[in-house]
Amino acid sequence: MSRQPNEYWLKYMLVFSGATRAQIRSTAEMYRLVPPELDYLRELNAQLDLTKPRPFRGDSAISRGWTRRQRIMSLAREDPHALEARTLLVDNKVRPILEALIMAGMEPASIAQYVHLITKRNYSAETVDKYRHYFWNRDLLTVAEWWEYLARHPSGKTLMSCHHLGEEYALWSVGYRVEVTKEQALQLILHESVMRFAELGTFPNGIKTATAARFWAENTFKAIETLDKTGDSVKQVVAELRSISIRLGRRDITSIESKRLAKPEVQK
Repeated sequence: MSRQPNEYWLKYMLVFSGATRAQIRSTAEMYRLVPPELDYLRELNAQLDLTKPRPFRGDSAISRGWTRRQRIMSLAREDPHALEARTLLVDNKVRPILEALIMAGMEPASIAQYVHLITKRNYSAETVDKYRHYFWNRDLLTVAEWWEYLARHPSGKTLMSCHHLGEEYALWSVGYRVEVTKEQALQLILHESVMRFAELGTFPNGIKTATAARFWAENTFKAIETLDKTGDSVKQVVAELRSISIRLGRRDITSIESKRLAKPEVQK
């Protein structure tokens, strides 16, 4: 069963909408949500039925307590923030910003501020929090479940990058430019290049691996020369990278190229 980040909304729909599972799936598609599998809805419904009071009356204290424990009370009681959050599903300008920043782990109050900065629209932190709770709940899914879910999402790769890379990347992905100092840029390039270079140590030896290693090393050197950074710690990193790059570049690439040009042995 593939879980979804809008599970609380699906629970609300199963309990209060009166719609069939097929109709709930169609409603999700209408809102441009990844359509839930019918087996997923069937299992959710079975889980709800295990503890649902009989008879279920929304105005009784027992039923209200059960609804609160299912974490669907605000939509059931038509809380203004929850209703406003639902309207954001059809807002093509605000919704992508919400989902990217929520994926990055940003808090609702900050998200509301950035939504205003980018779109000039005002939404409260409470409305953003309700959207996060019902429609894009980052904490409901494991990383593996997010990968599975976003594989069916048109912006899945970008959203997963927001999850991994954090707030600055998420803001960049939605068009908000965060000021980055030369030192920050240098550290980012150094870190990425060194990690990519180290990662190649797990790859099989070959022309592509050696060429990629040289690229990441030289990419670091060029960035440092451009930024004119002269700190001792950076010099040490550069020296280590240059040493490794020279050994790899001059020895491995040459030997691989020689093997490539050599006459192939006849298979026996």
